Amino acid sequence: MSTARNTARFGWLTLIGIIGFEAVGQAALVGQPIAGSANRTVIESYLSHQALLPLGLGTMVLILPFVVFATGLRDILASRPAVALWANAGLGFALVAAALLLVRSALEMAAVRGLTAGSDILPTFFAWDFTYNAAVYAMEAGYVIAFSTAVIAGFAPPRWFMAVACLAAGLQVVNLASLVTGLPVAVTVPGNIVFAVWFGTMAWLAGRSFGSTEGARA
Repeated sequence: MSTARNTARFGWLTLIGIIGFEAVGQAALVGQPIAGSANRTVIESYLSHQALLPLGLGTMVLILPFVVFATGLRDILASRPAVALWANAGLGFALVAAALLLVRSALEMAAVRGLTAGSDILPTFFAWDFTYNAAVYAMEAGYVIAFSTAVIAGFAPPRWFMAVACLAAGLQVVNLASLVTGLPVAVTVPGNIVFAVWFGTMAWLAGRSFGSTEGARA
């Protein structure tokens, strides 16, 4: 079976899952996530939603197709020796991001359970906040830059791809800084939308442009 086509399928599966669990599901069942808050009432109100438990499990499951997608991208892009370094770096950043997302989900679920049990969940929340709203954004910016550099330097993507990649990476850096600068959560929305566009573009390129290149080499 074609590595490129399977990579594209797992990419689309991951993106659909992210939109379903992280955007639509979260908004419908819990509301917008909070970031940078030290207000105990606000934090406990958010974490009182038991729906965060199945949502957290869903996010954990989504790590599986994401890792396959990232590995497939690395396999395709590293076939060009000139950009193998960037392809390998992209996979490294993606795997760290996957690990952080697992930790993030576990911390959130632990905070929900701890609140139910009457524990002080502020330390757990702060760990979740800096994991999700800082560390994950840093790794996402890293693999956007690395994978995009490999695509641009080693293949022939559409001209607009560079603009999408630069915007996605730049806005993830803005999102990373928002937690410590006190910017509202709404500031991260444009970056998350552009990131989703970049993610979908990579899945599309993997199935079309990369697939054609792979077929030509075979």
